[in-house]
Amino acid sequence: ARPALAALVASALLGPGLWYLRNRAHDHAAFEHATSSYELRAYLGWGKLHRAEAQKRYFELSLEEAKRADSVTALRTFLTQQADAPEELKVQAREAIHEFFAAALEKFRAVASNDAETVAFVERLLAFEEQHDSPGLIVQFRPPRTEQLTGMDGMVKEMAGDQYDFAPLAPQFSDATAGPRESEIVTNLTTGFGQVFTQDVLHLENGGRLSPEGEPPTDRASIEVSYEVQPYFEDDGSPVIYTMTEPLDSIMPPGAGDDDALPTGKRLYLGIEVAFDITMRVPGEAQPRTLTLLVQPPERFTVSTSGYGSNPDDSSIYSVMSSRAFDQLQAKLSSAFFTVGDTTGEGAMPELLDE
Repeated sequence: ARPALAALVASALLGPGLWYLRNRAHDHAAFEHATSSYELRAYLGWGKLHRAEAQKRYFELSLEEAKRADSVTALRTFLTQQADAPEELKVQAREAIHEFFAAALEKFRAVASNDAETVAFVERLLAFEEQHDSPGLIVQFRPPRTEQLTGMDGMVKEMAGDQYDFAPLAPQFSDATAGPRESEIVTNLTTGFGQVFTQDVLHLENGGRLSPEGEPPTDRASIEVSYEVQPYFEDDGSPVIYTMTEPLDSIMPPGAGDDDALPTGKRLYLGIEVAFDITMRVPGEAQPRTLTLLVQPPERFTVSTSGYGSNPDDSSIYSVMSSRAFDQLQAKLSSAFFTVGDTTGEGAMPELLDE
């Protein structure tokens, strides 16, 4: 009985020591085999022997992994989630973010228009986005102004009398019809910017409609577009008038054909032009960048009909006329930023009137 009792006593004495040694060995092994921030974070949840070194390695590996992810988002996530990291690592993260923005600016300059003020605006915009974690460039439209159209409809109706059949212009331009065209412009601008800038460097956002009295946000960069739809006049002051030709879906001014006279047996459509006032702001700057663009529909355009031999309705014709004018806005606004189809930076600029 005595040998057995001695064995029990020895086991009781050795047990805690073995457990202690085993835990230490496990602690050492877990730390030595931790090769990722995930494994080090797990070790820090229970390990005791290498906590200071593990914490240091955890921050270093987290930064290395963020750099390998090759994105501004990953680096910003490091700064957010590792707020307790050593300042030298946070400085490295910010420097890496700056390198992304510097590279983006160089990429933009390679395809930028030769409009120096707009290029300078983009430079200031990128500096703001870098400093404020890229909140994005918000694009907003004000409701179209159409006051001149109503007056023109009345004047034309009085002049035409019973001889000519003019389609009224003003009813075809409302908030409801303009909204989809405005959204399409923002979508296409977003595509253009996306070819140069990654989303976490600079992205565009459709901010919706601004009321006539409303103001764009003051904490974000913005593009504000206000515009007026107005009658389109020739150089001699006479209004541009469109009519339908054969085939029935082709719309053109009567003067573009063989006969300059207004037809008395066809529906006539007043031409429009759209004056856009564009204001681009970066928060904290007293002087925004402003542009004025004047666009018109092409001389000839086509309109889909409901069937062979049928005429398009007034709404369809004015909708297409307006859409073709908006197409030109989109092209001109894009080329105000980028050299379209030319990476030399020497492409033609749209006609811009600085305010």
